[in-house]
Amino acid sequence: MPLESLSCPKCGAPLHLEAGQTLTVCLYCNSTVRVPAAGAAAPTAAVVERALPEADLEAVKKLLGTGRRAEALAAYRQMTGADAAETEAAVENLGRQLTAAVLYRQLLRPVGLVLFLAFTLLLAAVIGGWLAGWLNPWVALVVGALAAWQWVFFLGPLVRTVRYWRAPIAEAVTLKLAPIGVFKRSGEDIFAFRVWLEVRPAAGAPFRAEIQLPVRESNLARARAGAVLRVKSFPGDPASVLFHEKAEGS
Repeated sequence: MPLESLSCPKCGAPLHLEAGQTLTVCLYCNSTVRVPAAGAAAPTAAVVERALPEADLEAVKKLLGTGRRAEALAAYRQMTGADAAETEAAVENLGRQLTAAVLYRQLLRPVGLVLFLAFTLLLAAVIGGWLAGWLNPWVALVVGALAAWQWVFFLGPLVRTVRYWRAPIAEAVTLKLAPIGVFKRSGEDIFAFRVWLEVRPAAGAPFRAEIQLPVRESNLARARAGAVLRVKSFPGDPASVLFHEKAEGS
């Protein structure tokens, strides 16, 4: 779990550090930021050591995304001059931020609910057929495993959707976007972004928050600073903000 969230000295976007970590990368402006170790100075004394060229940081992200962690470590260390321990911590933290589990953290759309029900019925039919003896055990195992895998994937978003069912909806203006990778879902490329927002609730003062947002290739033009989204969150809890839908005309 992150120790705390600080702000990037260069662009003001949130930074996320783990306990004991003193070197991190701002995904929004590609800056390498050093935070003094606990007890050395106030955490707000973070300083920018170097702004990495976007192409260099993208290369590190790509290496991580393809499982070439050792190469990512070597590339990052060469770019920044960090020692081995700092490089390990920074790249490990970067990898956590680049997770492709973005879809799992979203609210369930209507089509997702239909798919969840379909996989639930399929799983029940497979189990019932196996118990009744009219379905080959190996067929039941293969089909049941595939159905169960999909069922589990949709279960998290379903629970989250039920929890947020009555959470208030607010408009939010996109301040910054950081691309964090591309992954496939049902044969389609999904572009993942970390988005820094200003949320403007109907009742209460505006506040800023981060969300992770999956964007289909056909909607990439809408993934820009200034775009207006609708989000859901629980009052008084900026960390609970989740994407709900895009605003009309955005």
